[in-house]
Amino acid sequence: INKRKLSQYTTEEILELCQQGNVLIRGWGAAALFRDVPRIISVRVCAPVAFRERILLERGATDAAVTRLEIERYDAAYLKTMRDSFGADRDDALLYHLVLNMARVPIDAAVKTVCELTKNPFFQDEVSLRLALADKLLEIRVSAALEYIPATMAPSGIAVSAVNGRVTLTGTTSSGKLPATAEQIARELDV
Repeated sequence: INKRKLSQYTTEEILELCQQGNVLIRGWGAAALFRDVPRIISVRVCAPVAFRERILLERGATDAAVTRLEIERYDAAYLKTMRDSFGADRDDALLYHLVLNMARVPIDAAVKTVCELTKNPFFQDEVSLRLALADKLLEIRVSAALEYIPATMAPSGIAVSAVNGRVTLTGTTSSGKLPATAEQIARELDV
């Protein structure tokens, strides 16, 4: 399976799991995936390289140079994934509700802060959250189906948005067939 398809299937699976409720997603790109779903709390936990290196050495890593190299490789892979898969910079604080620098915040205080945030009524609106997740899943599925339209028909691509289960397609084309073709593909999805 190619990377694009794997990413699409993974995204769909994550969204389906989220619709079941009470889910914690940890991983690269979760904040970018849910950036337009405001009721999903997105937290970035970070620390400077020197702090992370010290912690790993305290936990049993034996070689400081190798540890630093591993951290740098991890950071480079993370940054590449965020840019390539989500068009986002991992250091973009605007993706997150909360950014915690663990070199400056004790673990217990960080946990307490996140737990308090989850109790806020804004994040307790499960109906709005489920609707937003359903719309996001619909957008992903329609976008994936539209990928099969030849680039000659839709050279700039087709943007998909969904609100309350209603899909809107936007794009520019010189092909008179594209609007009807795109609409037909979107209607035929069994979602």
